[in-house]
Amino acid sequence: MNLPNGCYTLTLNISSSANFTPCTNYDTLFTIHVGTNLVQFGPQSIYSAVNTFPFCVNNGNVPISVTNCNQLYSDFGLGGGNGSAGPDIVPVTQYVVNANDSGAGSLRYLIENASCNDTIRFDPAVNGDTIVLSTSLIMIEKNIYLIAAPSQQIYVQLQADAKLFEIKPHAKMLLDNLNLIANGTFNGYVVTNEGQLTLKDTEMFTGGNLNSNAQIVNKLPGVIHMEGINLMRKE
Repeated sequence: MNLPNGCYTLTLNISSSANFTPCTNYDTLFTIHVGTNLVQFGPQSIYSAVNTFPFCVNNGNVPISVTNCNQLYSDFGLGGGNGSAGPDIVPVTQYVVNANDSGAGSLRYLIENASCNDTIRFDPAVNGDTIVLSTSLIMIEKNIYLIAAPSQQIYVQLQADAKLFEIKPHAKMLLDNLNLIANGTFNGYVVTNEGQLTLKDTEMFTGGNLNSNAQIVNKLPGVIHMEGINLMRKE
């Protein structure tokens, strides 16, 4: 099956719920082959007879094949119905309305619940705020565009010794007009990129602590584009 560029939902239907056994303790539930690369969904535990997973195709027509845990006998459908294929997710714009670490309206919540190609912006209520995160944000496995207006002065600070953003292969992310603060003890503690990252007018800081580690690490097949003025400060 070949898929054009777009965002899709893969629907997993367990063919016989009477014989259904929860699929746990597997590193990968199923794999989509994109050319010579693999887009893996997992680790994922399945507890019900119908499960859906969003994903994006960014690089033209690609061959698709699916494998799953060996306990399950399953039918797979694309586009929300068996045998159908085509973009079925309409991108929307969501707004961060508070500086909370988690919960409704927070940056973490919106990223975790975004669909492919969604844009996340910031409500005027958080102008000048610092969003303090206790743990890393979810791995970016879908296209997300994170945009602040130039006048908003939005700060995102990670307190843990971890990666702020980790972008997986075949995912796109835009970081636009953001101030990112982190101070990890390893390379790539602000962004580790294997996808397509665009930095636009974004600044990175170490929160007042000297740090010899690289703020950004790009791994193949990752590509980084820079627009405007991007600053990486060790301060």
